[in-house]
Amino acid sequence: MIRKKVPMTNPASPSNRPSGRPCHPLPQTARQAVIDALRESPRRSALGFTGQATLAAFRLLAVSGRAGRDPMVELARHFGCLETTRAFLAFADRAGTCWPERVLVLRPCCIGLSPDEQTLVGMAELALAGDREGFGDLLCGFIRADRHDGLYTHAAHMAALLHQSAAARGL
Repeated sequence: MIRKKVPMTNPASPSNRPSGRPCHPLPQTARQAVIDALRESPRRSALGFTGQATLAAFRLLAVSGRAGRDPMVELARHFGCLETTRAFLAFADRAGTCWPERVLVLRPCCIGLSPDEQTLVGMAELALAGDREGFGDLLCGFIRADRHDGLYTHAAHMAALLHQSAAARGL
């Protein structure tokens, strides 16, 4: 059987879309800026207190899960407070159920952040700052909009308790 050669077409090209618009809502320069930003992983040392603590907690949670251990002990030692630990686990559970795929968390020794870690840390920092609009913008197009409020509530509660327990310990 002889197959005819069919010309390859790009399904994302404007001529192949019903609306005639390109599939990317961002202009080319903005798309390139996003791609460049994703290439450069931010350093852990550039994060503030909330970001550092949240990142370390997610990495401890991942290590505990891989080892088959209950993360409560390590996280309680990390946070210095059981209430903060419970709030973090509630936030992590909520984020995990809303995440569109498996969350990529790097090993604790890594100095860079994965894109998922960047998003999780950004969520905690924006929630602590009370920036609900920025929080929604961060998750826009990634997590369904009807889930943003629940995530924001959990992130804000966790971040507030994190700072309370740090102040109580003199950090």
